[in-house]
Amino acid sequence: LDLQEDKPLENVGLMLNGKNCLKVEKLENGKLNSFISGQSGCTGDDSEQWIQDFKGKIHSKMALDQCLTQQDGWVVLNSCDLDWATQVWNTNSSASEIKQNGKCFDLRSGNLTNNRGSLITYTCSGGGNQKWTTLTKNSSFILATGGKNLPLIMDSLQK
Repeated sequence: LDLQEDKPLENVGLMLNGKNCLKVEKLENGKLNSFISGQSGCTGDDSEQWIQDFKGKIHSKMALDQCLTQQDGWVVLNSCDLDWATQVWNTNSSASEIKQNGKCFDLRSGNLTNNRGSLITYTCSGGGNQKWTTLTKNSSFILATGGKNLPLIMDSLQK
């Protein structure tokens, strides 16, 4: 395969709900967690950068092998899996919606507590708590098919 022109980090961007941003943090147990931060916690670093591949999966730039996954109404990070439909998101930039099966990204309860909030999916209503900046899809074959091996692939490309 001729992948020299493949750009897995192209179209990286912030996902904002108003002035709030979607972030990733590393928990004490080593696992990664996604959450919504208030404006004062948004710095633009890699923990706030996201990439949507051409299949519709949304990857964290901080951990490219991690994708946003709908799990029992919550949106969490899990290892990207080529077969998980719960990791495929449809974006509608004109409506500022990110959705799956008729349910939209939603700031739980519509507000933050202590400058933090949880990302859930909820029936689309057009409310402000469901308005998100949308990403331009990345056409990278590596990003869309790398799955759990993505960090290893990226390391080998950078050498």
